[in-house]
Amino acid sequence: MNKALLTTKDASSLIGCSQSTLRNYEAVGLLVPAVKVGNRRYYASSQVTDFILDCCSGSIDSEQGYFLSSSDVRKRLAISNETLEELDKQGALIPCRRLPLSHKRLYYASDLEKFISRM
Repeated sequence: MNKALLTTKDASSLIGCSQSTLRNYEAVGLLVPAVKVGNRRYYASSQVTDFILDCCSGSIDSEQGYFLSSSDVRKRLAISNETLEELDKQGALIPCRRLPLSHKRLYYASDLEKFISRM
């Protein structure tokens, strides 16, 4: 990401979590905003990248793009959690990583687009 400072929305989209989860990460000291202005929080893009590399054991690939949560994927495909888990077991749509603390599954947006195009 080219921005030096990211809003909470941008940072959570890049990480693949909700804004409230990002605040939970702040509360436990995993990812503390670089700047606070009133109620707004701003994160250094390098800090978010390091968080993904350190905590999510992954990387940011400009070709892959943003991460989507399993709930985003379910909504986009209009499927249940059980169906998404079955797609994972079949190897049809595999999450790229799991978030720390919550262990929620993350998917590359590009992987979802490829899956949709194969349907």
